[in-house]
Amino acid sequence: MGSALISRQQLLDTLSAHGIRGPEVYLLDAVPLIELAWSDGVVQPQERVLILSFVEHLMVKLRAEAGFDVISHAQALAFVNRLTTTRPGRLEFTVWLQCLKTLLRAQPQGRARHAAIMEGLNAIGGVAPSPTNESVLWDENEVGCLSRLEFDLRLDV
Repeated sequence: MGSALISRQQLLDTLSAHGIRGPEVYLLDAVPLIELAWSDGVVQPQERVLILSFVEHLMVKLRAEAGFDVISHAQALAFVNRLTTTRPGRLEFTVWLQCLKTLLRAQPQGRARHAAIMEGLNAIGGVAPSPTNESVLWDENEVGCLSRLEFDLRLDV
C-alpha cells in the first residue's frame, strides 16, 4: 500500500513540475483533446467549444462521484484557456499523456474514461475540413496525431 501512495505522489509531483497542479489533475482527461486541437497549429473556436463541453461533462461525473465540486468552473475555464491559448510544448504533452495512461490503468473506471476520451478525440477531429477532400473533416496532421494518441494511450500494453 505504501508504494501505491508513493507512486501516486510521484505522479502528482511530475504533473506539478510540468504545469498541472492541484485540482487541475482532475481535468487530465482533456489533455489528449487539447493536443489534437493543436495538431494543425491552431485551436479552432469549434474545437475549443468541444473541449469545454468535454470538461463540463467530466466535472459533472466528478461531482457525482465525489458528492461535491472537486474543481470550480473558474479553475476549469482557466485551465482550458491556458492550454488552448498558448500551445504547450511537446515535452509537456508527452509527460501529461504518460501520467494519464498510468492513472487510467490504475483506476477501475479507467476503461470507461478511456472510451470517453476516444469519443472526444473523434469529435475534435471532425471540426476542421480536410485540405484534400471537403467531405472529409480530418486533416493530415489530425489523422497522424490521433493515430499517435490512440497508440500512446493503449491500456492493454
